[in-house]
Amino acid sequence: MGVKFPCTVKQLMDGSWQARCLGSTVGTVVAEAASRQEVLDLMRNEIRFRVEFCPCSAVSDDYVQLEVSESGDLAAGSARSSVF
Repeated sequence: MGVKFPCTVKQLMDGSWQARCLGSTVGTVVAEAASRQEVLDLMRNEIRFRVEFCPCSAVSDDYVQLEVSESGDLAAGSARSSVF
C-alpha cells in the first residue's frame, strides 16, 4: 500500500526539468534534473528518504506514489523559468 504525494513538474527554459512537492508531511521537496523521468525519480527517492525514520526502517519501492500535474508555463510561452 502506497501513499500519494502530489507534485508539479515543468520544463524550464534551459531545457532541464523541475519538480515540486508542497505541503506534504515530509515538507517541501524540490528536485531538478536533465529529463522528466530523472526528475520524477529524484523526487520519489527524496520523499522516500524523508519518510524512512532510519536506514533500518526501509519502505517498499512502491510506497511513494507521485500524483503528477504538469505546469504549462513554458508551453504557454511564459518568460518565467522557475516559478510555478
